[in-house]
Amino acid sequence: MKTLMKKKNFIRPPKEGDIVKGRLVWRGSSSLLFDLENFKTGIVYGRELLETKDMLKELKPGAEIPVKIIELDNEDGYVELSIKGAREELVWRELEEKKEKEETFMVKILGVNRGGLLSKVSGIPAFLPFSYLLPKHYSGIKKLDISKDLKEFQKMMGKEIKVKIAKLDYKTGTVILSEKA
Repeated sequence: MKTLMKKKNFIRPPKEGDIVKGRLVWRGSSSLLFDLENFKTGIVYGRELLETKDMLKELKPGAEIPVKIIELDNEDGYVELSIKGAREELVWRELEEKKEKEETFMVKILGVNRGGLLSKVSGIPAFLPFSYLLPKHYSGIKKLDISKDLKEFQKMMGKEIKVKIAKLDYKTGTVILSEKA
């Protein structure tokens, strides 16, 4: 007689580099402790805590946030975590999704250089080359001469324009935008 065994759903334990949900359980002056959903206790301390101090000042015990696993078992037995790393990776995933979907969105022009316009998308610096702008922005210019026409483009600072992501490179931190696309 055959015995029927139910398949058990095994959950893969987290590994270094994973982004998981962490619930703040303790807040000290030099570290934060997070419960990592039935796994272990994670810790944020040192440079990571200093770099994210402003982001975390309103975080209360019980609050859940995404955290990235840096080390599974540090010298104190905790899982070492990065909040900054989790946020950056999630933003890059969001940008990749916008690019894949060819989503249009508004950006504010923050600066101008000899090659184009400067902006930010979800906190990441972004670049909009002059060649990717619609002609309406330089219709009064007969032949584009950046050294002469830079002042004209500086008038765009503070304005918002509709763009798509033309190119992304996570390794170099490059976000290239296009208004023409």
